[in-house]
Amino acid sequence: MGKAFWIGLIGGFFGFVGGIAAILAGSLSAAYEVSSQAGTLYGLGFAAFVFSIIGIVGGIFERKRLIGGVLMLVAAVGVLISISIFGVLPFLFFLVGAIVIFARKSEHEVVTHQPSVAHSQSFAEAQSAHDVPPLRYSDQSSTAETATVVGRGSYTVCGMCGRKLAPHANFCSGCGATIE
Repeated sequence: MGKAFWIGLIGGFFGFVGGIAAILAGSLSAAYEVSSQAGTLYGLGFAAFVFSIIGIVGGIFERKRLIGGVLMLVAAVGVLISISIFGVLPFLFFLVGAIVIFARKSEHEVVTHQPSVAHSQSFAEAQSAHDVPPLRYSDQSSTAETATVVGRGSYTVCGMCGRKLAPHANFCSGCGATIE
């Protein structure tokens, strides 16, 4: 589990504590007949529990950016609305967790640039000049083929994980795949 999970877990803990504080305030209000809002405080305390659980689940889904980030944002706003002053700390944790989720790049995001028609010939020539096999992705192979990235400073990347390889590397430092 990553940072967002632990941030969500801590925020959920503080949300539970805030929910308990709201329920206790409702109990004291009912016991001393100070106001008729005891039932409202009970409901808001239980709402804080629900939003805390949503925030923890959002932390669990940190690898799915949209789901995890939205759940953390919903939990942040919900806990702040439900228990106001008791919800400031969980709100901050859930908000930071959502920012962490949205700010990190997905492991599967690969930026590729297709060469234009005018440059496709020069790209093919550069590829054949370096005798680089085409890049293939295969989950069932323990070896990785390489691809040379042509542009500002050419370098070679691992075909399994996409990590930049050291010159003349036999193994990828990222995934350990054998380089063909």
